[in-house]
Amino acid sequence: MQTSPLEILKIIILTVLVISSMYLTFLIWSFKPEFKPIETEIHSGFVLDGDHKKPTIRQLTLPYQMIEISPTNSKGTTKKKSLQNTLNTLNQSKEIQHKEFNGNANVALHSLDSSGAVDNYIYDFLGEISIQTFLNAYNIEIEAPVNEVFDRLIVNTNANHLYLYFMNQERDYIYMLEIDQSSKTFKNNVSKEALKNYSAIITNEFSINNKTALYAPTEVSTEGRFKYITEVINVNQLNNVVFMGDVGLSKVRDGDVIKYHNAEGIAQMNQDTMYYQYTHFKGEIDESMSPQEAFNRANDYLTSHNGYSQLSRYTGYDEDTKEVQFRSFVKGLPIFNMNNISRMDLTFGKDDILSYSRGLITLGATVPSKSDPVDLINLEELRHELAKSKSIELTKVEKIVIGYNITYNKGVNTVEFEPNWFILYEGEWKQYDAQGGIK
Repeated sequence: MQTSPLEILKIIILTVLVISSMYLTFLIWSFKPEFKPIETEIHSGFVLDGDHKKPTIRQLTLPYQMIEISPTNSKGTTKKKSLQNTLNTLNQSKEIQHKEFNGNANVALHSLDSSGAVDNYIYDFLGEISIQTFLNAYNIEIEAPVNEVFDRLIVNTNANHLYLYFMNQERDYIYMLEIDQSSKTFKNNVSKEALKNYSAIITNEFSINNKTALYAPTEVSTEGRFKYITEVINVNQLNNVVFMGDVGLSKVRDGDVIKYHNAEGIAQMNQDTMYYQYTHFKGEIDESMSPQEAFNRANDYLTSHNGYSQLSRYTGYDEDTKEVQFRSFVKGLPIFNMNNISRMDLTFGKDDILSYSRGLITLGATVPSKSDPVDLINLEELRHELAKSKSIELTKVEKIVIGYNITYNKGVNTVEFEPNWFILYEGEWKQYDAQGGIK
C-alpha cells in the first residue's frame, strides 16, 4: 500500500520533533554553570538600581597586560580585546600533565630560556588570584591545588602544544600545566598591531631574568586627562542589601560620615570621599575557605544584588583575611584613588558576610572635551628616579604599572581621570610624584 504525502509529512515532522527533543535533553544534561552553587544563603533579596551588567568570569579574571618576550625587543599590550583573543585559545583545553615547583622561580624557569625565537608570553595580574578560578573561566576541567594563587602566567609555545606556568607573587611556587592546545593557533591570535615596546626592570634577586623581571611600556602613550559624568549608588538600597532589609537601623552623623548600625553590624558612608564600609559584629573568618570558594562567594553575592560594574576585574586575594578584591579599569588601565573608590573588597565567614567595602561612584557618559595630554617620564627615567630616591628601596618595588588616578568633583558630579605611574611597594599601591618619590 502506497504511503500518502500527508502521512510522509507527519513522519518527517515526528522525526524532527524526536531529534529536537534528544538535542535539548543533551544540552540540559551537559550544562555546566560558571561557578559551583553556594551552599550558604546570605542574599537579602534587595538589589541596586541601575544598569550594573555582570561581567563574565573571563572578564573578571582578565590580566592587565601581556608581554611577548623577545631576546632583542619585547613588546606588550594592555588592550582588552587583544588579551581576550589570545586567552580564549585556552578554552576547553585538556590536561596532558602537570607539575608543581617549590623554590626559586628563576631556577625552575631556566629551561624556558629561548634560543632566539619568541616562545614565551607573560600575562600579569594586579594581585594574586585563584588558579582554579582562572582555569574554570576557560572551561579547563582540572582540579588545581585548592589553596594556590598566582599573579603571573607564562605561556610557553616552544612545543607543538602549550605549557602554562602559574607563578605566585613571592616567586617561590609554580604550577606547570601542559595542555593539548596548539601553540601555532595561540601565536596566530596575537595581534601584532596592538603591541608596543616594553622593557624589563630588575629590582631584586627574584626578578633577575626575563621571565621574572617587572615589565612596563618603554614609552608612555595614553589619552591624557578625561572626565565622566557620575552616578551615585543609593545608600539606602545598599543598606537594605547588607542589613537584610532591616528598617530599624540607628543612624548617626559625624561630620561627613554617616553611620548606620543594628545589633548585627555597622556601615559607614563618607559623603566627602563617597566610600562605603560595612562590618559584621559577630561573624568569624572561615579558616578552611579556599581562594576559589572565597571568590565564588564574592561573585555570588555581588551578582545577587546587582553590585558589579562592567569595569570590574578580580584583582586580588588576601590569604590572611580571606578578602576578595576587585578594582575598576577604564580604557584598559587600572583606576587608583587614595580613598579606594575604585575598589570593592569583600570577606565572608561560614554563614555571613563579614565586611563589604566599595566606592559609591559609577560612571555615566563621558564629558565632551578637548584632548588634555599629560607628560609622563618614560620607564628608564622612572627606574632611575626610584633607584636614587632616599625614601624608596628599589628592592621592595613589586610592580610598576600605568594607570589612572580618579578625582571626584562633588559639586559638578563628575570624575576626572589622569594617567600616571603607580608602584606596588611593600604590598601597597603608591602613586609616583614629580619629586621622584611615591605617595
